[in-house]
Amino acid sequence: MTTARAFAIALALALTTPVAAQGFDADGFFGDSFHAEPDRTDAGTLSAKLIDTPDWMDFTGSGTGRVRGHFDFDEAGMAVGPSEAQPSCEALLDVGFTSASGTLKLADLEQGGKFALHLRDMLDPAAAWLLEVSHTADGWQLCIRTRTPRRFVAMPGSKQQLDKLALPAELAFTIKDGLLSISIGGVESAANVALKNGLTMGLSFTDKRARVRDLSMSVKLDATWMQDAGQRLLARRTLERLRDYATVGLLSGISAYRHPGIEEALKAYSDEEVRQRAGMGDDIARRAEVTQRIAAMHPQLAAAQHEAGIAALVAGRLDAGRAFLQAADKLTRTPVTSLALAEADRRVGEIDAAEAQLKLARVDMPEALKPDFALVKARLAADHGDIRGAQQVLAAAHRDYPNHVQIAEFADSASALLQPPTLQATELDGPFGLRLVSDLDDDSLRVILARLQPYTEKIRLWLPDMSEKLDEGVLAIFSSPIEYLHAALLVAGDNLDNVAGMYLPHGIGGARSVLACRAFGEDELQRTLVHELWHMCVASTGRTETMPRWLNEGMAVFLSAGRQDSEGRMVYDELPSEFFTFGDAPLGVLTPAHIRQAVDARPAEFYVPGVVRGNYLASWTIVWFYASSVENLAIVRAILKGDANALKQATANEKALFDAATAALRKAGIE
Repeated sequence: MTTARAFAIALALALTTPVAAQGFDADGFFGDSFHAEPDRTDAGTLSAKLIDTPDWMDFTGSGTGRVRGHFDFDEAGMAVGPSEAQPSCEALLDVGFTSASGTLKLADLEQGGKFALHLRDMLDPAAAWLLEVSHTADGWQLCIRTRTPRRFVAMPGSKQQLDKLALPAELAFTIKDGLLSISIGGVESAANVALKNGLTMGLSFTDKRARVRDLSMSVKLDATWMQDAGQRLLARRTLERLRDYATVGLLSGISAYRHPGIEEALKAYSDEEVRQRAGMGDDIARRAEVTQRIAAMHPQLAAAQHEAGIAALVAGRLDAGRAFLQAADKLTRTPVTSLALAEADRRVGEIDAAEAQLKLARVDMPEALKPDFALVKARLAADHGDIRGAQQVLAAAHRDYPNHVQIAEFADSASALLQPPTLQATELDGPFGLRLVSDLDDDSLRVILARLQPYTEKIRLWLPDMSEKLDEGVLAIFSSPIEYLHAALLVAGDNLDNVAGMYLPHGIGGARSVLACRAFGEDELQRTLVHELWHMCVASTGRTETMPRWLNEGMAVFLSAGRQDSEGRMVYDELPSEFFTFGDAPLGVLTPAHIRQAVDARPAEFYVPGVVRGNYLASWTIVWFYASSVENLAIVRAILKGDANALKQATANEKALFDAATAALRKAGIE
């Protein structure tokens, strides 16, 4: 089977297999943590020793700052340390159920502290319960509390006292319609309840340090939660397939084409080099290493440089691949090297250079390379924002090469971008007067729009000269990750690690468009919409090209990471979640050099793989420093208006800026 054919089959499976046909894959979602009941996918045992963070756990708190640092995992279990700034900390479990029973070992709870299983109704925000253990000055107390409009109150008869409790002790619980119960140390607290919908659960810790371990719960999974979780799982799996399809797979045709100088090169290779080349196999990393060694030994052979360049691109080593291809091109210009170099230039954002190489590739181009030429040409048009032009190129290529699976899929992607087949116009008003299209119901959309409102108000404050309404724009919100990712394939194929949404200058119907997908989670959807709407609003003012790239992207991240406090005010006291991939101390990787790099980067340089995340981190750091203090607000506003002197003043000394910004972040508890 050819590489292209293999990728085509993977893509077809990803884009056509519905969740309903698969059923919910609990093992795939929870990994080894879940053991299903025989012949069932909606019931089983979910367990975790809590010696490290399960993939299906997240963290939240009642205070300000990043709550993750209040949780520690080791062989003794999960230790939680609330603080004055974060009086309550909660580990949220990504599981929805209609009934559950299980055990958890309470290893430690300091006097004055409380531990509770926090249950929330999945559809009714007002309905919630606490199954609580308190360590009081008089001993221990069990209690079941229910939420009222103002606070949680004890349910009648649920308070039960324990004079003594030897820890560690096993805590048992039962959650089902008609009964909530919790027991420890031989004492039980129970309450009668009427559960209308599915529930979610969190492990909640208040006031004092505690430690728990060995969670095990038998659950009957909620159908609505399974559907949403299945969509998220399918989105992750589809991303993995599409990532290869849109990067490695796009080069499969070029890789298969033999460089015209290869026969001459093989004669010049040593017997060992020929043997190594023949034994490279399908391991892309090994292929890159072998061809690079050979290229280093034969710097005057264009074919050796070309093969090393292609292998490096396939392995994701863009800079090395481009350098080898440039060396090959200087030695001997051939259509296949020019075409590969056009793709390399395109991937690093050098669009003009890519266009020039594409013109050179067309001269005396062999028939076998013409489908790949069409793919690169269409991707370049999409990079320019010309989705209609890309669609026309791909449609023509599909007529000429009807059996070429990649051309067919990219042509479908272009058509889906221009006119998404599953989306319908709604009667609801989108933010900034945008036309709203979606495959979600109006009730779900109203919730999304309500959450967006405080963020859109902030965008207007930062861009006071933008139009009252963006009448020609479109906001598209997908529920299905498959439909969304199919549309995203053309324009986001190189960046599928972080593609929950996108802004397109010429998207649906040729209008400015923001596309986003709900399947990656409600919080991710909100962050994505704020980020991309900022870019659309900046474009509406005509300042996209003149605004420094670090400011445009830094503001997008800054605004999307905001949250509403208990009084409804927008605050910016948390590290954006996209930087958690840097580890437990993301800001520890930041240096003055990163600040300088982000500030000086041209648009083509800002998004180069390998440095782009660092550029985002540095950009957010600069924006947060200037935008979060009253003294510095005027600087950001001046730069947003195009004040060159303010820009120079703000970024002239990267060391001073780095020191001041990181000191301010530490003082604010953001690390």
